[in-house]
Amino acid sequence: MVRIIPGSFRLLLVLSLMTLILVVPAFAQIHDRALLVGSISSGGLPVEGMTIIANMVMGETYIPVSNVTTDSKGRFEVFEDLFGHPFLLEFEYGGITHFKTFVSGNGTYTIDLDLSGTLDFKVLDLDGRGVEGIEVAIVNKVGYIMGYTETDSAGSGHFEALNIGDPFSLMFDSDGVPYSQVFDFANETTASVEVQLLETTSSDGGLEMYMHHVIVEMEGEYLNVWEAITFRNLGDRIFNNSWLKIFLPSEAEEITSDVMDCCVQITAEGIVIDPMDPIFPNGTFETTIEYKIEAKLGTQILSKRMAYDTTYFYYFIENVPGVTVESPVGLSYEGERILAGTNYLIYMGPALQAGETASVQFKGLISWTDALMKNPLMWAGGLLVAPIALLVYFFVLKIDDEPKDLELMPIAPLGKITVSSGSIEEESLLAGKGSRVDFKVELNELRPVLYKVEEEYMNGGTSEKTHSPLISRCGENLKEIEAELQSPREDDEMDDLAAEESAIGAVLGTITSNHNMGMLSEREFYLLKERYEARLAEVKSKLEKNG
Repeated sequence: MVRIIPGSFRLLLVLSLMTLILVVPAFAQIHDRALLVGSISSGGLPVEGMTIIANMVMGETYIPVSNVTTDSKGRFEVFEDLFGHPFLLEFEYGGITHFKTFVSGNGTYTIDLDLSGTLDFKVLDLDGRGVEGIEVAIVNKVGYIMGYTETDSAGSGHFEALNIGDPFSLMFDSDGVPYSQVFDFANETTASVEVQLLETTSSDGGLEMYMHHVIVEMEGEYLNVWEAITFRNLGDRIFNNSWLKIFLPSEAEEITSDVMDCCVQITAEGIVIDPMDPIFPNGTFETTIEYKIEAKLGTQILSKRMAYDTTYFYYFIENVPGVTVESPVGLSYEGERILAGTNYLIYMGPALQAGETASVQFKGLISWTDALMKNPLMWAGGLLVAPIALLVYFFVLKIDDEPKDLELMPIAPLGKITVSSGSIEEESLLAGKGSRVDFKVELNELRPVLYKVEEEYMNGGTSEKTHSPLISRCGENLKEIEAELQSPREDDEMDDLAAEESAIGAVLGTITSNHNMGMLSEREFYLLKERYEARLAEVKSKLEKNG
């Protein structure tokens, strides 16, 4: 029977046939070019009938895109239009799961594998005897576990069918310590490895800071500090289950580390960190720390104390116009260098010992006015000192212009009064024999005011000058005169207390005003307020007692 196809369907069929004629040859032509070709052999012979899975790598996901099998010559080919992607080949041979990675370009990638490698190994205890029952894994260069085996009564184990062109690692765990030993075949087909178990210690006595870099950059009023430290185990035991110390400046703020938060503790001297993994003899551990230091003074010291002996210590300090670096301690200036587009001043401290300090001084971080604003205790102290200084001037130091019978001048503090022209008997002074007396003064830190007697004549007590308070007492014991001069007068003390009461009241008013305007924090305000109110109460108590 003949079936008649309607015209519309006939047209559709023609178009479909034309599409197949044009597209299928082009598709076949693209896949004529292999994405991957390779061969697998072992012991000089081809490995036939092995199934190989080609996985395309997408981040952490592996997508199987092709399964191929080796032919009688051990060869295989992968035809996929996926050029320019990373791939992971997976196959199994001789009890070992093999993984091979490659990234395709625009052309065909070629892989030839020789699986002739064999490994014999031993695990020995502290006394050099074999350790039985240790499960050992063999790991390829990209971290994939390829297989396991267990040591026998002699501590021995064996792996075979390994690609002689790749490096491998033996890995196992003993008493909580992970051991790892890297080896390769060096163009041979056999390899032998011995792994010796070691003692462990939690003491950091065998550690050093092999390399310690401190990078300091300026950001506004802050020093941004970044530290990179390489610890090295110089001992013969494994450092495990313990902490590493890192001393930090006391001014450090916003401290962060690349170590997980659970393994970092902040201490009074800095931080301690748990490296998590043990540090084997001659092994290293690296970490980084970041923090900020606020510039509160125009001149500021950045100091680093060594927690361990340090082979190489470096300061890399950003060279900023207007900021000078000087007075290095434990460091030598090594010049300037541009790193990543930033100009740094380099200071080096070679072979610093544990406990030693490496420091530099910065000048020009902030102006003196900024420093006062940042330190309320400083300017509040200045407010208190200013009125007291005025009191000292007006009540103690100011010279009275009125004429005096005896010239009394305020000069350096009183020590003791001695007679420069020799000893004079008290009786001669009282009798007014007209002898000339010169007084010499020596310093005494206990008295803020000194009255200097320059010259005086005694003329039988008839002169008005003999009625001077000082001369009228010259016949008394000189030690009594000195004691009286050194003791403050009660009236002066009362005047000083009254003036201090007024000054403290002015300071309290100033800090209250500044607090209301937001220039002082709550903590700073109440700290200052409490301090000055306590002193004010003390002054008032003295005034009431003496009044």
